[in-house]
Amino acid sequence: MAGGATDDFELIYSDVEFDRHQARRKLIVVRVCALLALAVILPWTIFAMVHGYTALLALQAFAMPSVILVLVLCHRARANAAAHVLGIGMMVFVTGVAVIVEGVVDGYDNYVHRWLMVIAMVVLMIMQGERRQVRIAYVAACALLYAGVELKWFELASQGILSPESRAADAHFTMLAIFAAVVMITIVFVADISKAEQLLAMANNRLEMLIENMLPRPIAERLRREGRSFADGIAECSVLFADIVNFTLLAKSLKPKDLVQLLNRLFARFDDLAESLGVEKIKTIGDAYMAAAGLPEPRPDHAEALVRLALAMSAAMKEFPGVTLRIGINSGSVVAGVIGKKRFIYDLWGDTVNMAERMESYGLPGAIQVTRSTRDLVAGKFEFVSRGELEFKGKGWVETFLVVGEQNVT
Repeated sequence: MAGGATDDFELIYSDVEFDRHQARRKLIVVRVCALLALAVILPWTIFAMVHGYTALLALQAFAMPSVILVLVLCHRARANAAAHVLGIGMMVFVTGVAVIVEGVVDGYDNYVHRWLMVIAMVVLMIMQGERRQVRIAYVAACALLYAGVELKWFELASQGILSPESRAADAHFTMLAIFAAVVMITIVFVADISKAEQLLAMANNRLEMLIENMLPRPIAERLRREGRSFADGIAECSVLFADIVNFTLLAKSLKPKDLVQLLNRLFARFDDLAESLGVEKIKTIGDAYMAAAGLPEPRPDHAEALVRLALAMSAAMKEFPGVTLRIGINSGSVVAGVIGKKRFIYDLWGDTVNMAERMESYGLPGAIQVTRSTRDLVAGKFEFVSRGELEFKGKGWVETFLVVGEQNVT
């Protein structure tokens, strides 16, 4: 299912797109059936002209314009009208040929009327969008006409216009033609159904990718499985907040389009870094970027992963002149889950999250500030400088550290 599969079709995401594809399928099947009808009508027209059968010529004069009208309606994408003209026209034509050519009460079996079974099959295929009563009416009409010819209900004492030998040849030709028509129509119908299934699968895959870009894979799978909000306690994890320094002034100095492009490039760069380190991006809030490690699946090096991400983010700021970050990290327990009914987002709550946000907001421009809990988890792997104790509202005095870089090993 490569990109080439969508060259002629739109992916099916909604009922509107499905209806559009269904109408297109109806046009294809109706057009194929109209061409098959022409292939059947033309020999009978030639036969009637050669032998001068007026009644049969009159029937051809009705059938031929009907099929041409069907093709014109198909060209104009009027699928419903084309389907009705084809259905009614072919029922009249087949029944008329069966009566005129082969007779009804002459004691001979008839074969032409068996095309009515094909017509009923096509009606069920192409009139999926019609009301149920319409489909039932068409199939019932085909069944009654078939029974009328087969059981010789019509008051017509005719020997037909074919000799017994010609009847035998006609029987073989008719059954062979019906077999070929059923096979061809089924192939066309099934092929288009398969195309629709491929497009639905491709659309579903894209939606799945979108969901997994919005939510961590295990969370997306759980949400699909359970279909409701949920929250779990995470005993050990680390949380990172990054924020652009003086973003308000930066926003005033840039055009809205340029500002959005800058944030998109910046956060896309952070996304790549987070993915390369196996860190979960949680969300962006304005100019703030939030990530976490150790959830939804636990990992023992969650603090180390986030410190490495913070260092990589700081290094990446060389690509964005004039933009400076403040980064804060904290480690501990959180509550994580998906809540609400619309616009699902995987979010974190708890004191650990609040302290990580304070590490960022009370940090220094261009610096990575962490709590003692984070620092103790990565001691010996990175160098730190103590910033002393800072007073946070509602938290009191908290010891903080600035990350210098990786520990030099001699």
